[in-house]
Amino acid sequence: MPYGTFASTRLAVDEATDAQVRAAVAHAMAFETWQSLTQHGMSDEQAQEMMVSFVTGIDGAAPNRSAA
Repeated sequence: MPYGTFASTRLAVDEATDAQVRAAVAHAMAFETWQSLTQHGMSDEQAQEMMVSFVTGIDGAAPNRSAA
């Protein structure tokens, strides 16, 4: 999954989950997160897929890929 796919995915969230989603995205995008995951044997693609699942797995955060 190319980086742009993650960066351009829009999430349909309600106000109650907005803060959680923002925090999760900040964590997912942090260099230290990627560094830690890859140091533990994940490829860049595996780390990216894990963080996409992490963010979109938040209760109330559903990918809205139809929004451009």
